[in-house]
Amino acid sequence: MRGLLLALLLGGCAPSHLELAKGHRQVALDAQAAGDTLTARGEMQAAITEAEASLKDEEGAEAQAWILKAWGHLALGQEEQVRPALREARQRHRGGAPAWQQRVLIAAHCQLALDDQWFHYAALCFDHLLGAPGDEGLRVFATEGLANADAQRKPGYAALFAYGDPLFTRVAGAARQSPMDVDLLAILANRLSRFCGDAAFTDQIEGWRQVRDDLLRAAKGLGGFTSEDRRLSFERDFERAQKVPLCPRVGGPPGQ
Repeated sequence: MRGLLLALLLGGCAPSHLELAKGHRQVALDAQAAGDTLTARGEMQAAITEAEASLKDEEGAEAQAWILKAWGHLALGQEEQVRPALREARQRHRGGAPAWQQRVLIAAHCQLALDDQWFHYAALCFDHLLGAPGDEGLRVFATEGLANADAQRKPGYAALFAYGDPLFTRVAGAARQSPMDVDLLAILANRLSRFCGDAAFTDQIEGWRQVRDDLLRAAKGLGGFTSEDRRLSFERDFERAQKVPLCPRVGGPPGQ
């Protein structure tokens, strides 16, 4: 509501640019919910402007400012501005962000994965965003991203992740719920070889090889393992995956 901005201005001390950016964001969301698109877009742009001013003034909240800037560009459909803002937000984030900020940071992972051609991971990441509450701009971003990522591999993410083995369903579901958890990504990639005795799995072995490769490359690129032991174990698994077939009895070149 506009009253929120008025309260900030009348509250005694002058509000920071970051506080104003948050206020504009809330007004934009309220206007969007009321169907007032014109006001929503204007407030989104105002949130971006205040976030940029916060960065220039070095107010000590860089991650939040970049997240607000990224959110504004997402909501306005300004894709070219989204990517660098998301990248900066991700690099500065140190955890503990509110839910809406966390969603934007996950969007950063999704977009960077798409840019780096980790297509199955990107699809899993966008799939997570579609299942999480969020503003319409982020939902459109996720819908388009999932469709794009799914189309890059044959068979695509949707066909492969419909695989009904209970173990796969549990592990894949956990990874979808927490796409920034690189430990889970590594576990899912390494669990795939357990399904090599199933003809329904090996019939699409090339697709599963791509899943394993995309997940491993994503985990390596994102980093952030929970312990040094896990990181070292992952490095060994990553090197082995370059040399050993996913399902040796199926045959084919290394990695298959």
